[in-house]
Amino acid sequence: MFTRYGTIPGKVLSISRDAVQDGKKGLLYPARIALLRNTIDVDGRKLPLGAGMALMAEIKTDHRTVIDYLLSPIRRVGHESLRER
Repeated sequence: MFTRYGTIPGKVLSISRDAVQDGKKGLLYPARIALLRNTIDVDGRKLPLGAGMALMAEIKTDHRTVIDYLLSPIRRVGHESLRER
């Protein structure tokens, strides 16, 4: 992922149960995030962050090895092929 201004750690407070349709990005799940800092460094200056600013968030949910990540589609197909239809 491309990060122009760095990252700020935070904590997910809530995620909407319902997706919202976005014309350009498809379905999105609105979330509330508590940031651990309220400023970001831009060209050596600390700029304040405020409500309503757009951002790109990466939410870590689990730790996976590279081999697990690569094999997961094969495992999923194998699991689904063994189910009764």
